[in-house]
Amino acid sequence: MNGRQIGIAFAFVLTLFEFGLPAALIVAALVVVVAYPEQTTDLVSNTYRLLTDLRRPALPEPAEEPPTQPANNEVRSLSQDFSVYITETAVTTSADPGVAQPLPPPLPARSRQPSPPSYPLPLPLPLPFADFVAPPSPLAVPLGTDQQDRQRWLDFGAAALHIGLYGISGCGKDTLLRCWFLKLANNNQVKLAVLDGKGDWLTPSLAALDCWFLPPAGGYGSEGTTAILSAIKKIDDEARRRFELIRAADCTTFEQYNRIAPERLPLLVVMISDVVDALEQLDTLLVALVSKARALGIRVVVSVQTPTGRDMRWRANLSTTIAGALVDASQDGPALGIRDTSKLPVKPSALPPPPSERGLFVVRHNADVFVVRSPLLDEQMFRQELEKLPKRADEELSALAALTAATGSLKDAAAILAGANRGKRYNDLLRKGALLCNSEKLYE
Repeated sequence: MNGRQIGIAFAFVLTLFEFGLPAALIVAALVVVVAYPEQTTDLVSNTYRLLTDLRRPALPEPAEEPPTQPANNEVRSLSQDFSVYITETAVTTSADPGVAQPLPPPLPARSRQPSPPSYPLPLPLPLPFADFVAPPSPLAVPLGTDQQDRQRWLDFGAAALHIGLYGISGCGKDTLLRCWFLKLANNNQVKLAVLDGKGDWLTPSLAALDCWFLPPAGGYGSEGTTAILSAIKKIDDEARRRFELIRAADCTTFEQYNRIAPERLPLLVVMISDVVDALEQLDTLLVALVSKARALGIRVVVSVQTPTGRDMRWRANLSTTIAGALVDASQDGPALGIRDTSKLPVKPSALPPPPSERGLFVVRHNADVFVVRSPLLDEQMFRQELEKLPKRADEELSALAALTAATGSLKDAAAILAGANRGKRYNDLLRKGALLCNSEKLYE
């Protein structure tokens, strides 16, 4: 026994002999309350709860029900809700058990209904490419139709400088490039160059057109890489040649030069599609073109799946960026060239991925951001439009026609062109001349 307990016992005995048992109990109770206030409070509380439970009527035992097995979709939904809860809720602990911890937030409400889409659909049905017949200028190319069913265009002559086109495979980048190609290839004041990493542009029907500054470059393996490197050098040489011409004419821009020059320089549009080889040389060219080629009459269109991992010096100077469906939200800002994407009305990562949707793009042109559905252009439509484009003149046929007119004999003309290389080349020349011998073109 400690000193407190001995004191309580002594007070009880002394009071008992002097004043009797009732007074001794009262004094002992008072001393206990003073000496042990916390234990006294618990004793009174527990006593009151015991007396209350004794006065409450007993309730009947509930009947046992067999446990019900939740449906599979309910289990899946619950597990998803719980996984979201444990990943989004920060749980903190304290080494002191006496510190009260805050209660965790309630579990999110489950819903069987799909969440509403975060992109502003529906957009109008795709408009066929052939219906884009009223461009605002000769150098305008179609972007597509917006939510108000208006045709949207991009002017390579004025508003558009250099363009970045991004999106996962199958989102419609190549179709949009084809639409632009068809519009520009029909303009004799435009020349085109394509650096093709996939080989889609390396067909004879395209190579035969008259719109090329140089034929599409690309291909498989080391030969394709060599062709792309050669095209990069030719484009760089052309930029340097234009720079010297413009400065020699005491001009500062392509437009000034064309107003006074006896022979106008065509607008050169360089399309780069999914090139994965020779990236160091390509980035060097892009840095030079994007920073200086505006004054030289050169426009660049770069089409890649992801905006990240490329040189920021040219990416930061694009006047227009166009993004289809992207892998995740971390690419929204780099694709559109915008730091804060929280205020964007539409985010590329929220667009439905292919194959559910194709041809949906978020466009950022200067400070304007909007959504378009690109023109409809399938393979058959593309082939039909190619047939309308001017073809490259056949230099060999022109020489054959001139020699035939001079000698009066197709065989003599073919023999002169074939030289000592008789055989296959001679027979090919005869066949080419024979097919057109009744055409006026042979004798022009």
